[in-house]
Amino acid sequence: MSEWMTAGAGLVGAALGAAGAVFGAGRAAKAALGQAELQQRHADDLWRREQRRVAYTALLEVLEESVGLEPEINSAIVRTRGMPQELVARLNSVLQRTRAAATKVELCGPQEVSEAAGAVRAAAHAALMAVVHGHETTNEMTEEILTALRVRGAAHEAFRRAASEALGFTP
Repeated sequence: MSEWMTAGAGLVGAALGAAGAVFGAGRAAKAALGQAELQQRHADDLWRREQRRVAYTALLEVLEESVGLEPEINSAIVRTRGMPQELVARLNSVLQRTRAAATKVELCGPQEVSEAAGAVRAAAHAALMAVVHGHETTNEMTEEILTALRVRGAAHEAFRRAASEALGFTP
């Protein structure tokens, strides 16, 4: 009879060992899946951050180009009381690219940056309309152009701050 008890105890021990092995394998598999999900989320976050960085940079570059035109615009308004067609065409091109770049940023998010990009896009549109309709400048139209450019400048700065924060570059 003691042989049966020894065999039974051995069988129970083997069953418990097998159950422990199955449980351990299940935990290991679950941990591996959790790690894979974590790595995928991290990869997705890196991809999203890179897409945002590219979109934000494109908008900032075209905004800097438009800022570079402002002295020429101011000079043309003061000197000639109007804007040469060539300058209007260059500004039109820059502002169209600003609107396109801002639209891409709005798609990338996050919400604060999208809103700031929307303000840039709206300000660029207002500046474009003021310039296109104001190239035969009157005093009122000159003021409208300069106001639109100032608003665009404020929107530019708000976007720069929001983009910097979204990318983690805030001090």
